[in-house]
Order: sequence, then C-alpha cells, then structure tokens
Amino acid sequence: MNPIETYFELKKEAQETDPGRLLCTYLAYLRALYNIHQQSHWLCQSHGAHLMFDRIYNEKQTMVDEMAEKIIGVFGKEPIDLKHQASVIQQIMDKYSGEDHFENSLEAEKGFQELSNKVYGVLKKSGDITMGLDDMIMAQFSMSEEAVYLIKQAKY
Repeated sequence: MNPIETYFELKKEAQETDPGRLLCTYLAYLRALYNIHQQSHWLCQSHGAHLMFDRIYNEKQTMVDEMAEKIIGVFGKEPIDLKHQASVIQQIMDKYSGEDHFENSLEAEKGFQELSNKVYGVLKKSGDITMGLDDMIMAQFSMSEEAVYLIKQAKY
C-alpha cells in the first residue's frame, strides 16, 4: 500500500471510531430506514402490511428527530453533517432497493442493528456515552427488533 492509500485507510478507520461521525452515520441510517419503510408501505398490496409499514416508518421519523436532538444536546452541532448523511443514505438506499420490498425493509433493519451494536460499543469503550444516549440507543434497538418481528410475520 502506498503512503496515500495508507493515509486514507487510517483516516477511514479514525472516522469509524469518532463518536460524532458514528452518530451522524447512525442518524443517516435511521433516515434511510424511514424512506425504505415508507416505500414498502406504498408498495404493499395487503391492508395489514400497509398499516404495519405505516407504523414502522412513522416510528423511524420520531427516532430520527429524537436522535438528532440527542446528538446536538450531547456533542453539539458539529456531528450533524448533511453531506455525510446524504452519502450514507444513498449507500443504504442502493443496498436495499431490490424488487422485494419486504426483504429490503427486513435486511435494512438487520443492518441497522449491526450498526447500532458498533456505535454502542465504540461509545461505551470511549466513555462518550451518557445514560440518556445509552437508553435511547437501547430503546431504538428494541424497536428495531420489534420491526424485524413484524416484517417477518407479515412476509411469511
């Protein structure tokens, strides 16, 4: 690896452990989930699934707002980087834009859970987590588990 590649690799690793950057990524993922579930809501053919996705995407909208306010309250405005969010949202939308909207929503939620685990671990290890932030991440993870359960029930 040449020095330039090494620099960018180290910079990437630093971003992946920077609490503010990770929380910005987390926020962007929540925003993408909202869009993915709203798309699934629009594409549903059964009334029950339509209502389920309505509930899930509305929960995500609330989670987005709460998390953004929490990030600003704990870390200030710096982490709320719109360009970074747009980039993350685009990557997530590209990854979960297949033909099967149930599968898109289900896999996107599972990806969110993986990210949540990572963000929580980094914040805990660095000592940058507050009790309120800890509680919020845990509550949002729990809601994600419920969404996974509901989507699986509706799909299968």
